[in-house]
Amino acid sequence: MKKSLLIALTLFISFSAFSQKDYFVQEDSTTDQGPALALKLIPSQLLWRFQAYAIGLEHRLTESLALDYSLGIVANKNSFDDDALYFANKSGFKSSVMLKSYQLNAGALGSLFNILSGDDQPGSSVRPYVGFEAFFNNINFDRTRTFRFDCGNDCDYFQRVTYGINQRDIGARLNVGFEVDIVNPVGFEVNWAIGFMSRSLRPDDRKPIGYEQSFGVFYSEDIDEILLSTNLNIKLVINLK
Repeated sequence: MKKSLLIALTLFISFSAFSQKDYFVQEDSTTDQGPALALKLIPSQLLWRFQAYAIGLEHRLTESLALDYSLGIVANKNSFDDDALYFANKSGFKSSVMLKSYQLNAGALGSLFNILSGDDQPGSSVRPYVGFEAFFNNINFDRTRTFRFDCGNDCDYFQRVTYGINQRDIGARLNVGFEVDIVNPVGFEVNWAIGFMSRSLRPDDRKPIGYEQSFGVFYSEDIDEILLSTNLNIKLVINLK
């Protein structure tokens, strides 16, 4: 997995460098570099099951490349009716780093943003981009179930147990998005992402062993799996310089 991410990142950097070289030789090309440094608040992370208080930081590398970091602290909030039973006492963090390329003056994607901005070229206040994102999430929560044990001689013993689960996600996503200025130095950003991730779920030693049956809603435990990963982010951007 790590080797695949490294290869993909190398190819993305190479492609971005090639695009940047072509950009400087086209006389009619224009670009808005955007801020050299920006702080971001990410309210969209306060949605769904594992809500997080998330912030981001972006700094420009070149005229068309930037690095975007984000970190979110998981909030202990219940989003769904069964969270108090199966996803209680949430804690942990979500993190990501994304290499962004703002060189989109040509091609189908650039043309799409041209249409949205209403100009032949993207508007000076609209900065479309594509990005390669690597992310890592480490989340802990408690789960409560009832277990049935066989105590012999047609005897069954039932025990209600609360135990912890650790969830770790590591993966990569391709992002498409744009930034828009509102009132200097404030703007907002929207992006959509799709990719894959490796997820591991591990219960702690409070979960009993040797039971005959467990009761309740089935949620995965003690498993490793590869999953499709999608994401939508809405960010408030504060330009620092």
